[in-house]
Amino acid sequence: MYLLILLGVAFATATLFFKQKLPTALLALASFAWYFEAWQSDGLLPFIIFSVGVVMVILEFYLPQTGFAGLIGSVVMGLVLQYHTQNWQETWLLLFGIGLVSVTVFFVLLKLGLSIKVNEALILDAQINSHARGRQGDQAASADHPLIGHSGHAISDLKPIGKVEVDGQVYEARSAHNFISQGATIAVQAVSQGALVVRKGGEA
Repeated sequence: MYLLILLGVAFATATLFFKQKLPTALLALASFAWYFEAWQSDGLLPFIIFSVGVVMVILEFYLPQTGFAGLIGSVVMGLVLQYHTQNWQETWLLLFGIGLVSVTVFFVLLKLGLSIKVNEALILDAQINSHARGRQGDQAASADHPLIGHSGHAISDLKPIGKVEVDGQVYEARSAHNFISQGATIAVQAVSQGALVVRKGGEA
């Protein structure tokens, strides 16, 4: 039965890498439902709460780096597993397995050339509207911004919102397409609503 929860986590992790997220999301939910026996009266609530925890962890990849969504989601998952197993040792082993499976799937898919697909519908407009630091932030709305075409590097993960450094200044930025990891080279493609729009690599 433990294999079901690990299989569900693998599908949930894979969901990050596909634009059409519904198939892998449904497979993940089916695995969780089977593990918790959601068709039983005492299994439905743990299934729902655990699934919400998984969604919160996934949302951490799309929200600015607060860490709260992922932390709360992980705690929720752990508490539900403890309630279900009634055994802390089994719970910790399951959490370790979940972490191992998710990290393995994540890096295997990255190694295969896939990247995290950003769903713009999940991004709050308020996150995009926040302005860049310093005096350049006052100019950020201009389509002729002098930083367009300049290169720099990410000083935090862009999921898709994060921080970049360009010409010695730190700016809030949004990835034009996919997840960009900390330290990666970026190029400024555009400026929109107070934030730099960047893509990975040296070309805008």
